[in-house]
Amino acid sequence: MIFEIMAFYIHIKIIMEVNMTVSQIYTIQEAVSGDTFKGVRFSVVINGSPLDLTGSTIIMEVFTSHNTSTIFSNEVDNAKISVINPPTAGIFELNKQIITLPVGIWNYEIRFTLSDGTKSTYVSGTWTISEN
Repeated sequence: MIFEIMAFYIHIKIIMEVNMTVSQIYTIQEAVSGDTFKGVRFSVVINGSPLDLTGSTIIMEVFTSHNTSTIFSNEVDNAKISVINPPTAGIFELNKQIITLPVGIWNYEIRFTLSDGTKSTYVSGTWTISEN
């Protein structure tokens, strides 16, 4: 994984091989409940080529060991996850937004459904939300 600092948010480059079955793990920077999260941008590269996100659906599921909650979806809420143009570059981001998650340590998975119906989880990890 290559970390690149860009403007006010972090850009994470996810590099995978075609036959990898485990997602890349990334701990999202701690955020304060009620504050504005500055966002994070991801590049997905498979076997040296950017993943084509044309027509894809990206969903971020956030959960604890007790429940699951889909909170960000580019299909449901374009304000929270965006595919960056051109979609053939394989770049998407969790946009700048006010954090509404309760205080705690959350697990997350970012799941992709590509235009051909292929479903994959390329990114997962934890996200700590602290008190104001």
